[in-house]
Amino acid sequence: MSRIATRYLSFALRTVAFIVANGLLMGPPALAADDGAAARIEAVTGVVSVTQASGVAGIAGAGQALRRGETVHTERDSTARLRFSDGSDVVLRPNSQVRVDDYAFDPLRPQSDNFALRLFKGGLRSITGAIAKRNRDRVSYSTITATIGIRGTDIMMRLCDDDCAREEMAAGGTRRADAAVARVGALSGGVSALRPDGRWRALDAGDAVYRDDAIVTGARGVAVLFFLDDTRITLQPRSILVVQDYAYDAAAPALGGAVLVLLDGAARTQTGAIAKASPERFVFLTPERRIRVHGTLFDTVVAVVTGAAENAGEQAEQAAQQAQDAAKKAADKGADAAQQAAQDTNVRIQNANTKIEQGQHAASNVIAKG
Repeated sequence: MSRIATRYLSFALRTVAFIVANGLLMGPPALAADDGAAARIEAVTGVVSVTQASGVAGIAGAGQALRRGETVHTERDSTARLRFSDGSDVVLRPNSQVRVDDYAFDPLRPQSDNFALRLFKGGLRSITGAIAKRNRDRVSYSTITATIGIRGTDIMMRLCDDDCAREEMAAGGTRRADAAVARVGALSGGVSALRPDGRWRALDAGDAVYRDDAIVTGARGVAVLFFLDDTRITLQPRSILVVQDYAYDAAAPALGGAVLVLLDGAARTQTGAIAKASPERFVFLTPERRIRVHGTLFDTVVAVVTGAAENAGEQAEQAAQQAQDAAKKAADKGADAAQQAAQDTNVRIQNANTKIEQGQHAASNVIAKG
């Protein structure tokens, strides 16, 4: 048997096994009417299924209508692309599960707009459509425990099990996956991380966050961070959060600890196991004061940070652009021009990092004063 035939047979057997194991009906459910359809499945690879609000499940194919309350499942090595009637596009990763919690769109009645997707498993990327353009507050992308606000047109969400760490190591990551203290669960717009030595990296959904990282959101950036102890922090645009220290062992949560510093912007924090077991070991600071943890949910706003981290988000974004320009100049104008551009980039990164260090010093004074 040829290799192609063997792969096809393996795929066919896996598909049949999936259908039998999950009791799925062959053929898409509710084919008869398109009334009330929120979206259509535009493309499918591998094994994809749809579960109706009534609980009836069926194998899905390209062209199938998707309605409010229905859930799309993608299996291993499988993807699906959804096209909503307002022009929104949603692409599901393998091993993902997303439900259309609510949807309403009438081109002539913007007051009726509504768009709500809930991710239960895996990940997605979405380009928003007409609803987000004219009624941004009516659009919601959420997980069981977090909701991301819409500030741009490109949304990425990821719920990590062991798959994020495996992908990171397979991609040749320079840091051990088990050193991560948090993951980016969802983001919109520009979000980046700065290391104390000035190294900068752009963040995507599912990426790791480490101790000493400064998470920077741009002018339209929003990020939701999921920490190991189930602490969740949502950063609003133009915010800077430094993970100054973090340690957690699920077997001994009372011995864990966290020191998080909000240098600029706004954050909503839902505390996890560390604060529950030992509130005094969960330290949340601004350059001017320490936030006392009295419950599980609190908001923090740093409206102005005098002399500390001002415009660091813009500095990081400019540094990224400079890095891209340096690569272009290397191809167009030779090594000398590229070297000069790279030096300019380093100066910008160092300036941003200096501002972050100033903010950390201010936060250290807060700790010293108690």
